[in-house]
Amino acid sequence: VSVLNWRRVHAWCRWRGFGRIMAAGDVVGTCQTLERAYLRTAPTDPAQIRPPGVIAAALAHVRRRRDAMPSATEEERRLQYIYVSSQLKGLRQDLVAQGVVDEVALDVYSTHAQEALAAGDVGEFVACHAQLRAVHAALGDGGSEADVHHTGQRLLYLCLARVQVEELTAGVAAVLADPDTAPPLRAVTAFIVAEAEGNAARLRAAYRALPETLRPTAAAFLPMLQVRLLEGLLAASGPAKVDAEAAAQHVLCDADPALRALVLRATGVETDGGAELDAKPLLAALRAKREGLRRHE
Repeated sequence: VSVLNWRRVHAWCRWRGFGRIMAAGDVVGTCQTLERAYLRTAPTDPAQIRPPGVIAAALAHVRRRRDAMPSATEEERRLQYIYVSSQLKGLRQDLVAQGVVDEVALDVYSTHAQEALAAGDVGEFVACHAQLRAVHAALGDGGSEADVHHTGQRLLYLCLARVQVEELTAGVAAVLADPDTAPPLRAVTAFIVAEAEGNAARLRAAYRALPETLRPTAAAFLPMLQVRLLEGLLAASGPAKVDAEAAAQHVLCDADPALRALVLRATGVETDGGAELDAKPLLAALRAKREGLRRHE
């Protein structure tokens, strides 16, 4: 990485308040061990730090171990993630200790972000994205496929979690102002605008129009939005029972097979207006999902 790029990433980190997340290090690692868990105290001894070539090999090793681990049950998946996350955090420590900002770093942070997303680990997802933005700034690869994907993920998280509104607003404004913005980001922006307007029909259409690569991100954080949608629907309808089909569509449950099944199980007697839904169990399930995400923030 050139001196100019180093200055750019450090200036960017200071501006965004991430000075402690990424700093150029004078350490050159000598450790050749492929497996090393996360250390509570950041390593400074070169014998504990793996150089970039070993980091790349260690990442491939972790992926092979992950794929070989059993993952049929929820407990097996939990144990799998504990192992993977600890190993990837260890690799991130090695990157930061040496100030490595390259394609290997991009691969490590991106991999950990995806693993955290699948596990519902919001804190690690957000931490990885802070580092991903710094890496993209250092590489100067704005507009690349990876940069577009990570920007889309970040904007979806900010929208659904309703955090850092100023950053979200600035990101949406930048997309709308640039006629050459990549289609995935335009699709994300359409979803964000529909959510802000509270237009249920447009929101459903925008959700379905999200690129397949970004749909898992939206699905992971969707319970945060679904609680707001269902609470709004109940407040507008008055009674605790609403039309089952209307609820499923309004709360985007038709996009989630498990929640769709919950809607069908909760459907009560047939009425002249159609099947009714006792919304309380559905609201409780959505709130539980939302709180599960918040515990990891």
